[in-house]
Amino acid sequence: MVLNHRLGGVFVHEAFGHLSEADFLYENPRMRDLMVLGREMGPATLSVIDGFYGKSGGGPWSGTPVKMDTIIASVDPVAADATGARCIGVDPHTIDHVRWLHEAGIGEIDNIEVVGDGIDTVYQKWEIN
Repeated sequence: MVLNHRLGGVFVHEAFGHLSEADFLYENPRMRDLMVLGREMGPATLSVIDGFYGKSGGGPWSGTPVKMDTIIASVDPVAADATGARCIGVDPHTIDHVRWLHEAGIGEIDNIEVVGDGIDTVYQKWEIN
């Protein structure tokens, strides 16, 4: 399969992201019952973070655009989020959902094998609001 790296995030969002959007959940009581933190929706076969651009500060709608030029992919969704947090200078232990999911045994925060260029090559300390 050939995938344009600029569209990868769009495809992932279209496949699952719309289900987790706030307006959809607000208008649909059944989905609110289903989409709860930590609920497994299926096998955690692959988590993808499109890290080509992000927003430091007031993101995602405001803030300063930051070019990162990276993709994070993992079969462990907690490890993916923890690695993404480290890339922008955030301790993943301070992010509630990452810590809760780790404590629930869903994924790893610290014992993560990074393959590729590594965090140091993309690290940028973001302003977090």
